This record gives sequence, structure tokens and C-alpha cells, in this order.
Amino acid sequence: MKETSKENRYLLERQRGSAFCDTLCGVPLCGKNGDAATRRFSVDCNTPTALGTNCRISLLNNKLVFEGKQGAASVNLGNTEMPHRCIDGMLCGGKAYIQATPNGAVFFCRCAQGEKTEITVTTDIANEAIRKNNKYVAFMQKPFRPSLTVAALYSISADGMHYRPLILESASPSIYKQDICLYSSLSVEHINVFEINMYEPKLMQDTTVESATATQNNAYGATAFVGRTDEYGEQWLYLKANMRFLKYLNGKELLSAKLHIPILSGSGEHLEAFMLPSRFCSFGSNWNNKLAYVPDAIAKKSTSKANCVTFDITGAIAEGLKNKSKESAGILVLNRSKTDCVLLATGDCYTFPQMMEIEYK
Repeated sequence: MKETSKENRYLLERQRGSAFCDTLCGVPLCGKNGDAATRRFSVDCNTPTALGTNCRISLLNNKLVFEGKQGAASVNLGNTEMPHRCIDGMLCGGKAYIQATPNGAVFFCRCAQGEKTEITVTTDIANEAIRKNNKYVAFMQKPFRPSLTVAALYSISADGMHYRPLILESASPSIYKQDICLYSSLSVEHINVFEINMYEPKLMQDTTVESATATQNNAYGATAFVGRTDEYGEQWLYLKANMRFLKYLNGKELLSAKLHIPILSGSGEHLEAFMLPSRFCSFGSNWNNKLAYVPDAIAKKSTSKANCVTFDITGAIAEGLKNKSKESAGILVLNRSKTDCVLLATGDCYTFPQMMEIEYK
């Protein structure tokens, strides 16, 4: 039974039986007025348009424009034509195509060997600062709240066989404009995939930490290469639930809570999750100050049929409800393999959102 509504914008489905079973999406699915995001483009008055949860996304004058109550932003593809034909809900044309996300767009840009993707993002929103690393750029409206984010997802070879980290570099003309270049180490024709979204709070708060850039935090990164890569060294993923969106469970009997994390490449065979003894800071954690884990505190894992790795986080959610905390106890996901990595979607990913399944009475 579908019950998505403005009362719970994260609720994808609720099943009623001897107990309730709620499936929650990692990002909101509808606006505060209850209108669902379209997640596809359609032509409105000759203008390809999609509706997000708090913004309107339109193709205007060869730019993709995001318009919300807080202001507007536009994206220009610097070295390729902006796709302009609306086909099956996507914008297609030239060397790129664009799909709508629940509150923005994901770009797929084809590149020749050695070619980079260049974009310019401009906004009229009065931001305080720019927060960035080699995985994302966030236009920060408040110290811990961006107005808009640009996040690199991955680079994939044209034959679909090889995934590599997509590196993001940005120049900062001002807090209103960012010139961004995206590239990877792939030495063949490839597709660079990145997403741009107006901000919405997420169900899960997380960050990766990595040995190659030991002082770098990754609060708004949209993917994790958990394991080892030449670009990142060894990478771990820390996650915790935003209990603000689970407070409706207060007074209920929690039976189970499972977190489904999309696997974009690789196998979840060697992934393990550990319950953390204390809370981590999603904005301040890095490889040098990373929170230690207890080797015996393993979260039960199962790999689902929908290309997700699933972890039992019942204990973390129960602890958050019991203590009426703003956030749950955290978990750490790492890769026991010494040679490979697994590409996962983080809690900030709109294109491949995480899901949480909660059973209660």
C-alpha cells in the first residue's frame, strides 16, 4: 500500500499485517505540500521541465535551470552541447543525456580518451561559503546546510566493464559561481556521471574517510569506493540515521530495522559493518581522527536480490529511540578484501537512494 504523503515525505510504502513494515527512502519523495517529484522531464509550453521536491528543473537558453523558494541556479556544459530533446523522460542529444532525480538532475557525459567534462554552476542564492573536495562542491547557505550540491558519482568505460572514481576540481570565482572540471583515470572512451541537486535533508548522515587524503572529510559525497583504489587509498564509510525522521516510532515496539545500500559496482561479499561504540561527526571525521570500531560488534549482513547490500541496524535505531537522540548510533562499513573495492551509493545520493526497512508494532 503506497502511503507517501506530506506527513512523511520519506515513506515509499507501508505494508499492514500482524505488524507494520515501512520502506523509507533516503531522500524525500514529495514536497512539503504532498506533491510527488516527477523524476522525469516532460515538455511544458515547449520547455522540458521536471518537478523536484522543492524546486523546478527546466532547460532554458541552453542551460539547465533550478528554481526554488530560496532562489535559482543554472548549469552550463562548457565543452559540449546541452542535450535538448526530451525522449522517454530524459534530455538527450550530442554527447550527453540528463535524467531527473527527486530534486535535481544526473548527467551522463561521454568523453574520448583523456577528455574532461567542464561545467559552470551559477546561483543567485546568498550563500555563506563554498565547501568542497575532489568529490563534491556544496554552496553553503548555512554552516551545516547547503543550498545546492554538485557530486561526482563515477566514471564508467563505454563498454560498461570498468568503473573508476570521478575526480572533481573546481575554481572559485565567487560564492555565486563555480567552474568545475571532472575527469578520471580511464584510458578509453568513457562516461562521466555526476549529479546536481537542490538540497533536502537526508534520512542517513554519513561520510567516507580515506588514507590517500587523510585530513579530508566527505560529508556531501554521493558515492563511496569502499576498499582500495589508486585514487583514494583505503576508504571506509561511516553512517548514522537522522532520528528526526523516525520519531514517529516513539512508543512503538521496534521489531527490526534494515539498511539497504545500493551496490553500483562490485560484490558485497567482503563488506562488513560494525556498530560503533560512540557517535561520529559527519562533518569533522577524516582518516586521521576516524572513530575506532569494536571487531566483535558486527552488524548482520545479507546481500539482497536488488543489487544492494543489507545490514541489520536494529540496535542502532533502538538506541536512538530509547535515548530520544537526534541521530542514531553509527555503523562503519569496510571491505575485508585487500585488493579490490565496492562502489556504493551514500546517503547523499539522489540517483541511487538508500532505503530503510522498518518493522514495528
